[in-house]
Amino acid sequence: MYSIGSKHIKVFLEAARTLSFTEAAQRLYTTQPSVSRIIRQMEEEIGVALFYRSRFSLSLTPAGEFLLKEFEHIQGQLYQALMQAREIGQPVQAGVRVGLYSYALLEEIYEGYFRAFEEAHPDLRLSYSFSGLAGEQLKTEDLDAIIIPDIQFSQREQYDSMALMESPLILVCAPENPIAVRGHITGEDFQSQTILTVFPAHMFQSFQEQTLRYYNTAAPKLLQVRNTEDLFLRLRAGNCFTLLDAYCATFNTDRLYSQGLPKGCSRVIFRFFWRKDNQNPALHTLLEFLRQRLVPGQEFPCRQQPEQ
Repeated sequence: MYSIGSKHIKVFLEAARTLSFTEAAQRLYTTQPSVSRIIRQMEEEIGVALFYRSRFSLSLTPAGEFLLKEFEHIQGQLYQALMQAREIGQPVQAGVRVGLYSYALLEEIYEGYFRAFEEAHPDLRLSYSFSGLAGEQLKTEDLDAIIIPDIQFSQREQYDSMALMESPLILVCAPENPIAVRGHITGEDFQSQTILTVFPAHMFQSFQEQTLRYYNTAAPKLLQVRNTEDLFLRLRAGNCFTLLDAYCATFNTDRLYSQGLPKGCSRVIFRFFWRKDNQNPALHTLLEFLRQRLVPGQEFPCRQQPEQ
């Protein structure tokens, strides 16, 4: 009988999403040796390695990729069951419909903001939907708001937004790619390979400037693809790589190599978007709450450190 519990799963998910034991420890308010020890305990109990470790990077093994997807799926099912149970036992009239593209993203935002909002406003209900089409659903007014990467939403004339959190960049490529074989990326890779992106090229160019400065290299060749399915298909076939946020990087990455980029590189900013003409009183109550949580001059206060 396995003794792996919720603490192990939580630590594994943070390490798998950030691909950094150090950053996972910071997000969990613990130490890097503690994270390493818990991961090692899991690996010893299961009997397989969950991470490839090298001097320059950390990446998931096939077993680690499998567990990441399964744990994400289980978390999503658990959340939906709890929300449905609450709806049955405590029906409310007013609410805000929020769209995201993964449960992992909701978990981060919920712990940083939405849990406190629900505690402060028990008469209001936040409901969530998970879809890659959240932007379209906001346009058709099926949703009150969406939370997506800043560079993903180009048509902003009818919308307001605020920054909520940031995510490190994850590099994804084929296991045969020289980057994967070497175990880390260099400035030369930006010149010899093509970067694939699902975002408009002009938006991605401005977004990547900090990363290019970090590696002291010039602007690379960019290729915009139609969607994430096309993106991952091309990654498996060519001399190319992509840069994703830690939440999108959990999608469809079977048999692909991934590694986190250093903190000095660009980071993805997630923003809360809503229509300017939305008159939902519950939405405006939520917006005022978020503005109060976002202290001027303070870095995105998602996952506030718990009081001792």
